[in-house]
Amino acid sequence: MRQNRGTIWTLLIAVSATLTASRGMAADPHVHRIVTVASQVSDHFRQEVTLASRSIPAHVWNAVEQSGWQVRMAEFVVDAAPSLKGRHPRGWPRSTTWNNSDAVHLPHAKLLVLAEKRRTTSGQVVSSDRVPGVLRHEFGHAFDFADPGPHGAHSRTPGFVASYCRDVEALTSAQRKPLRYYLQTQRAGRQETFAEAFAIVLGGGSDTASQDRFAAAFPHVIGHVKQVLQAAEMMPR
Repeated sequence: MRQNRGTIWTLLIAVSATLTASRGMAADPHVHRIVTVASQVSDHFRQEVTLASRSIPAHVWNAVEQSGWQVRMAEFVVDAAPSLKGRHPRGWPRSTTWNNSDAVHLPHAKLLVLAEKRRTTSGQVVSSDRVPGVLRHEFGHAFDFADPGPHGAHSRTPGFVASYCRDVEALTSAQRKPLRYYLQTQRAGRQETFAEAFAIVLGGGSDTASQDRFAAAFPHVIGHVKQVLQAAEMMPR
């Protein structure tokens, strides 16, 4: 039964692309790469995801796809990733769980989830209002881990680490507090910073309220990510 439902949603996505083309708009070449729908989502959300996908360069799609990553749209994050129910996202306030999020990347499963809805901390269901930025941010994580080099991730390369450390060392105490999510210990801070810089370079990040603050705080990181994207575009495919 699950397989049939997935087939139906795949057909709906294909029909949507056909209808888009018939209305005089170019059919999006990336629609077929939104490979599954984990639970029912609205036509409006599918259209938002499709439009946002156009900000991802073809060579990034290719790198992510060839590395084995998949994208799933879902009503809630936990519909596509049930193992996250009740679990706490890294770097988030202690009282939050993945029910409060509208997206996630799962490196071990090579899965990106984009959710139409989330719950507020008071339990209210709200629609995501940052679909384009979240899509770009999560793709940034996938592209990070799709690095074919010896370090296994762009955010682990000496060049990125040096750029990140240079920017972090220059931060004032006033800058650090609102940017603490990107200053997490271990590799988490670097990974989140790479993903958000990637999103900003391609059109806008997941946190629009602090985007200017982020760009001002991480100029060397943003410059490095631009170079990585340019180099990836030149690689033979």
